[in-house]
Amino acid sequence: MGLTVGPSYITDFGIQLSSIYLSLTSSRILPLPGGNVQTTFIFNAYTSRSDKLAGANPIPVPYGKNTGEMVIPVNTLINTNLYTLAYQSIANIYSSYELSNMFEPGQIDGINYRFNSNGYDINGYNAQGYNTQGYDINGYNVQGYNAQGYNAQGYNAQGYNAQGYNAQGYNAQGYNAQGYDINGYNTQGYNAQGYNAQGYNAEGYNAEGYNAQGYDINGYNAQGYNAEGYNAQGYNEQGLDINGNPAPTSS
Repeated sequence: MGLTVGPSYITDFGIQLSSIYLSLTSSRILPLPGGNVQTTFIFNAYTSRSDKLAGANPIPVPYGKNTGEMVIPVNTLINTNLYTLAYQSIANIYSSYELSNMFEPGQIDGINYRFNSNGYDINGYNAQGYNTQGYDINGYNVQGYNAQGYNAQGYNAQGYNAQGYNAQGYNAQGYNAQGYDINGYNTQGYNAQGYNAQGYNAEGYNAEGYNAQGYDINGYNAQGYNAEGYNAQGYNEQGLDINGNPAPTSS
């Protein structure tokens, strides 16, 4: 393989060329600890590809400009052909130029090295990154869901997690893990303090201890009188009992 570098390339000797042609001549792969490899690619430089094909001698370029080096994971080496890696390594050196990758006669593009006749690479993934079951390397399909039906955030297509709650913390019935809806009421209609939307508990009394009619558990209102109008001592607001007798006075 080779690539052209240009336009208007100036050599280290000050000679201006319309471009140069870099042709891969050798490569070296060195295993490293931690599952990585060091790759080194050596290129010869020519004034043009036609000069190279005609048998011209390479033109001199400094070592740093004819050698591409990269440290990559071994899986990258397995999944990518050497020509593609070589191009990437030298492209970093000439990043300020326009580069054109050129394949020699009979050289196949990298994608044909990577994928088998069924379209899958050595790890079982196609060009789009999905395996035969339709999942990518992280286990998600094209819609973003795993085999259990959950996305990366842990929610299914309906928006609920494995515990049955949505991102706001409510289940399909509208209750959170504590059993309360968005307004703070449980399935019986009571909040955490035990009162319904009208402010009454299961026994029918509010926080002050009075029912909807205004009477406490003993049947007396806030003024201390029952439904018949008498207090706990049996007297009404006029101080009379049920028979019309006034409360006795102390002597």
